[in-house]
Amino acid sequence: MKNIYSNIYKPTNNNLSKAKVAIEKGDVVAIPTETVYGLAANAYNTKAVKKIFSLKKRPSNNPLIIHFKNVEQIKKEAVINKNFLKLVKKFSPGPLTYVLKKRSSSKISKACKQKSCYNCSKNSK
Repeated sequence: MKNIYSNIYKPTNNNLSKAKVAIEKGDVVAIPTETVYGLAANAYNTKAVKKIFSLKKRPSNNPLIIHFKNVEQIKKEAVINKNFLKLVKKFSPGPLTYVLKKRSSSKISKACKQKSCYNCSKNSK
């Protein structure tokens, strides 16, 4: 059987740099998660966001998960409250996704609907 996935790479620093460049250019890359492979792109790039919806055949009203390095980044893009901060302190980083309302001033693509899912990475405080 022919391998149609000839562009699967080991997660070396060089390959991660290539993925970063691809995302910055508006391309979509596949990444492993705890359970499945996911598609990753720049949430600030409308073309890239639309590409994910198209590739996944995902309805436009089904929000994407947007990953952030820390809470400070989330504060710039989403409306948060004390309960959110308590949850982040207790569970992040971890397998918990927060559904938050985008700020009207958010720079996240308009293709991502008003409510989006946010995930906080390692440097969550």
